[in-house]
Amino acid sequence: MRPGQWLDGNRSLIQQGPSRAANAAGPRGMAPALAAPRGPSLGQGMGLETGPLLPLSIEAHAGINLGFYDLGPNCDREAFGVLANLHRPGVRERVTQILVELSARGSESIAVGIYHFRAPGPAVDGVWAGSAILDSTGGNLHPQMRQNLADLLADIRAAGFLQLLVRYHPQGGNDVAQWTQYDDSIFEENWNLIANLMPIIEGSGLDYRVDLMTEGMPRARFFNALGQLVVLATTPDNEPWSRYANRMWQNYVSRFDPARSVGFSSISDPDPDRLRARIEHTSYVYRLDGGERVYPGALAFSIYGWPTANEGELYRRIVDRLRRIGLGEMPLIVAESYYNDRAGMALLSAAARELKALPLYVLQWPVDRARQACSSQVNVAFPVDVEQALRFGF
Repeated sequence: MRPGQWLDGNRSLIQQGPSRAANAAGPRGMAPALAAPRGPSLGQGMGLETGPLLPLSIEAHAGINLGFYDLGPNCDREAFGVLANLHRPGVRERVTQILVELSARGSESIAVGIYHFRAPGPAVDGVWAGSAILDSTGGNLHPQMRQNLADLLADIRAAGFLQLLVRYHPQGGNDVAQWTQYDDSIFEENWNLIANLMPIIEGSGLDYRVDLMTEGMPRARFFNALGQLVVLATTPDNEPWSRYANRMWQNYVSRFDPARSVGFSSISDPDPDRLRARIEHTSYVYRLDGGERVYPGALAFSIYGWPTANEGELYRRIVDRLRRIGLGEMPLIVAESYYNDRAGMALLSAAARELKALPLYVLQWPVDRARQACSSQVNVAFPVDVEQALRFGF
């Protein structure tokens, strides 16, 4: 599909069909439920005529993680980062086309990824040469990248999305999961980046949450004793990582509303012991200095099926463990899942209904389970299809 202008030449905001919160403010009083002009799509009802399930998602219909607007040969993504290139000729139009088409197909939620690090080499307009990674040296982005973020959020709002998840993806030395010892200067850089971008996010008019580090929830230490699993919930398995997460959370809560965050999203480890240790470690990560525990407004998990544990099994394990530790009422977001995957959505839907544990919304990652020979990271160039998620109630 070719990049194109908004259909009426302006960013007119019009209502198109039923919405999760039509003609009303969002659940936290933010952006109204607006839909983009319908583009050349199969429509929101695609795949639903044969007997849709009742809606599951609480806040918004399913959406995608938007980090890349195209792919090159062999699924190369580095040249196509959305934030890194939004100011370049034709790119904003291409991204706008993705947003309009997503909205026309029924999507109401979206995640924006901010890939960043202290650039080890030349950065042009704040982008490390040959990559989609933004230079966060000193704890802020280049003015052009800040403008790109503001423009992207404005376009997301104009397209009518009800829920936004802003996700930080620190790379290289800024990625605490790679640390062998604590680095205070990198911590300060990552924290200042989050703090310095908050006015742009808050000023967008979108109903948002912040993921302080994508899949950044560390885990507790655990061991087996006489055939019984022992999880030391407040003892870090990786001390620098857990220390970083706890300190970042304390900083965030001191400045911003914890309800506007998912804290640190988590992988859904197919190993049930590691998954349990990660979930129970929330009691350490979300603890303030005085001992009080302040939790984020929702918890977010990446849920991909594995040969040893499918999407439904993982969701059941997550909900069961949260209920066992007294967090059964915490709202859940599926922050990542396979792209437009019928089997995965069916399994996830069945588990959510069975447990009566409905997610706020479900987001897809642009990776098709069947195309991993091309790439297991990103292999969908124009990610606008949410048919299977809608079919199963998301």
